[in-house]
Amino acid sequence: MRKLSLGIPLAFILMSGPLRAVPCTKPGFDPKAWTDAQAPTPDAHDQKLIDFMQKPTRPDGTFQKEWQTDAVVIAYQDRIELEAYFNGYGADKKHLLWSGTKSIFNALAGIAVADGKLDPNKSVADYLPRFPHLNTVKIDHLLSYSSGLNWKETYEENLLPQQSSITNLLYGLGPRSIEKALLPYRPSFRPGSHWAYSSGDTAFLSLVLKNIYGPDYKDMPWKRLFDPLGITSAVLEADAEGTYFGPSYGYMKARDFLRFGALYLHDGCVAGEALLPMKGTIPGFTNLSWVEFSMAPTEAVLNRIKGKVPWPDQTGRHFWINLPSDLSGKAPPYSRAPVNILIAMGHWGQRLYVIPAWNMVVVRFANDRTEEFWAEDNFFAQLASWREAKGFL
Repeated sequence: MRKLSLGIPLAFILMSGPLRAVPCTKPGFDPKAWTDAQAPTPDAHDQKLIDFMQKPTRPDGTFQKEWQTDAVVIAYQDRIELEAYFNGYGADKKHLLWSGTKSIFNALAGIAVADGKLDPNKSVADYLPRFPHLNTVKIDHLLSYSSGLNWKETYEENLLPQQSSITNLLYGLGPRSIEKALLPYRPSFRPGSHWAYSSGDTAFLSLVLKNIYGPDYKDMPWKRLFDPLGITSAVLEADAEGTYFGPSYGYMKARDFLRFGALYLHDGCVAGEALLPMKGTIPGFTNLSWVEFSMAPTEAVLNRIKGKVPWPDQTGRHFWINLPSDLSGKAPPYSRAPVNILIAMGHWGQRLYVIPAWNMVVVRFANDRTEEFWAEDNFFAQLASWREAKGFL
């Protein structure tokens, strides 16, 4: 387990090679903005939203006692406007992100693309010589959950632990060697044709980053992502060989996860410099910035939702999205939210919402010990009402 050292650098810290400082057309997020900032004292409108977070209801108005919010923090126009903690959590306590960690690996992959070390169009085998059988699986297939691998993303559902790919990765062979745990997997569908949520895709992505950065991989997330954002609480767990568990086991304080979301709200810009690839710099996707690339649906996703209820199958690249109907052929799954948003989702209700149309980033940490998913659209309805009451238009 690796902890971040304290302190906010004045410039990007690079591990080797020439200085990479790509200017942004906009100032971007100021990492010093929330260092000492205090959220306003809650008014009646804030309290109404806080009350909902403490006692959330389903769309029909019934109370779901097993939805337990631990934290909610909202930034509007780069100002923290609401911050509340429950169940023993506070501003100084880290929270397990679970699969919210996957979205962090979207950013790390983006940085590798900006460094010229990673090409989304190249195969996994190009970067991992021990996996020649993955020569048809592209890096972008990993990012978009369309690798086609015979991965079983199942937990307790009628499978023994040793039969579950994710259980073996997190609790079986994986803690000793993520690389060895990944060796058996082969494409069972043509890569790029079939969408399937897969922690294995993220684990492969983490292994690719380890191979291309070599000795610098250990510190790369901190020096290239967390430090520039002023994130001082990040923890990423690793296996015995030093490979980070990309699918899970990331930890942050709520404000720090909010900082991560602010990076995407500002199109990958931090203090006037581009941390993520700008438009025109992604091989094969030169019409998109990295944030737009992260929002864009793939053919596999569009095939998945044809004739099906859109949620929960709308993903871009390691984020969940809310497609407009002209792209998906369906009504957006979150009718009370704007389209073209990014959501980092984690087990038991962890959420990071990046909502450009509202100029807003929202973090929810939780302990939802229930099979009933957090009611996203009902939350968006409450958030929209709060936004309108506060005049944040």
